Formats: sequence, C-alpha cells, structure tokens
Amino acid sequence: EETGSSGNNKASSSSSTKTPKGSSTGSGYRDTPSPVTPVPSLDVRARFGSNLFLLSGVEMGYVISTIELECPSVLESWGDSKIEINVDEIPSDVFQTLNTFVTSKVGQRSVSDAVDTTSTSS
Repeated sequence: EETGSSGNNKASSSSSTKTPKGSSTGSGYRDTPSPVTPVPSLDVRARFGSNLFLLSGVEMGYVISTIELECPSVLESWGDSKIEINVDEIPSDVFQTLNTFVTSKVGQRSVSDAVDTTSTSS
C-alpha cells in the first residue's frame, strides 16, 4: 500500500542481489545506506524546487536526465515544451544527490536575484 516504498525498492534492488551469502554478518553493511538517507523536509524540497529555476539549460538537462534514469514516474509532460517535476515524489537518495548538485551550481544566487528585474536603474 505504500507507493513511496516501491520506488525505493527499485533503487536498492541492485545491492540486494550482491549479497547471496552471510545475510546476517556482512550484508547488513550494504543494506544500511539506503534507509539511513534522511527524508528531506518540506522546506528543503521547496528550496530545491525554487533553485531549479536558477539553473542554466545544461544544468537543468542534467537534472532531468538523472530523474528520467532514476525515477521517471515523477516527470509529467505538458505539451511539447513543458515538463513538471513532482519534487515530493523523488526518492530520498536521488533527491539528496540532485539537491547537492543544484546547490553547488546555484551557489549564492537566490530566486529573488533571478526574478527581481523590476529594480533595474537607468
């Protein structure tokens, strides 16, 4: 019944196939990184969504490509030129990777810097 957990199972299925023996001694180490990934707060997800508007075309292309490979169900197309990303449904491990990338690219820029074009002086 939990739809979010089925998406996480896809990401962790490759690591579970590499533990044919010793499921109680050494394999616990490989299974712990996925559940340890913290669930991002609403504020973190909201900032991530806002920061997407600050990315260049190439940077946004990387984000879209990563999402298409890792969790394509969070993408929704609207016509020929619009794509919607359901940020709330991105699995935590993929979200953390993308958020690190986006934050590194955006740096000190903020949404207000990008949108504030009305305060130009002539």
